[in-house]
Amino acid sequence: MQTPHFNVLIATPGHSMQQAYVRSLVKTVYYFDQMGITWNFLTEYSSLVADAREKTIGGTAYQDPTDSRPGQGMHTYDRILWIDSDIEWEPEDIVQLFSNDVDVVSGCYMLANEEVTVYPRVLRGGMTKAEIMAKKKPFTVRGVGFGFLAVKQGVFEKIKRPWFSQCEVEVTNEETGEVEYKFPLMGEDLSWCEKVHRMGIDIWVDPLVRVNHHKQVKIEWPK
Repeated sequence: MQTPHFNVLIATPGHSMQQAYVRSLVKTVYYFDQMGITWNFLTEYSSLVADAREKTIGGTAYQDPTDSRPGQGMHTYDRILWIDSDIEWEPEDIVQLFSNDVDVVSGCYMLANEEVTVYPRVLRGGMTKAEIMAKKKPFTVRGVGFGFLAVKQGVFEKIKRPWFSQCEVEVTNEETGEVEYKFPLMGEDLSWCEKVHRMGIDIWVDPLVRVNHHKQVKIEWPK
């Protein structure tokens, strides 16, 4: 039996979805079908976010740690498109994101304080709305959130499982350069980004891909 191949794996962890997310998803899969883009939808739940992401694309964090293939041979793919269940977007945002022929590329969405989940440096805050809107071309950063992220085939396969386990970064003295202590990264997404960074893979951000974030209130970009 031939292993199915999908152009896009849509990965959304969790057990509930915002209405805006569902509307965006329906429009997207309709667009994919019209354009002949093959896709598969993946979702799993866990009370631990890291484990929910792990399960969504490849079983639990404890399942065959020697196999780093998303899907563990059940399918092949071109890209994994991570979209959180409280994100709102248009199919055009995905077209723009995919126009970046890079291994890892993220769109932009804001938190309630208008900080964007785009982090130029480790252990520092995210960029501001104004900083993102001033950018006109894709740029590289140290880390991003996983709310709207495209990852090409071959990246996850290079990471030893569990993909989303926590990692530590070294904090050095700015004057002497000596390591003062190690600090665990708070967030499975930033730990994943740190692992990718250490493998020499760039993490890109497309500032023209600006999607809305639905929390207690809708956090949207100015028109």
